[in-house]
Amino acid sequence: MGGIAVVIAAKDLFRWTAGAGMVRTWHKPGHDWVSSFCTLCGSAVPGENDAEQMFIPAGAISEGGKTLKVSDRIFVGSKAPWDIIGDDARQHMGHYEGEG
Repeated sequence: MGGIAVVIAAKDLFRWTAGAGMVRTWHKPGHDWVSSFCTLCGSAVPGENDAEQMFIPAGAISEGGKTLKVSDRIFVGSKAPWDIIGDDARQHMGHYEGEG
């Protein structure tokens, strides 16, 4: 997702409430990387994470977000020296390394 905070949800728990027809997905040639976006405003939108899950940009969640908690932080090996991580989320030096 290019470094934005996302929520992972089971596909059977996900549903569009509006705007599904405005979504386009770009596939990077020669890679498995994709970007889903709104054709009207360009915002990142939910997309397929794998065969069973969806990724949802956290900023797109308008209800229920107060109960969300960060579970993983990626690329902490290259964070700025002044950036203090003050929670107990799993930390990954680079890309997400799985449930570990």
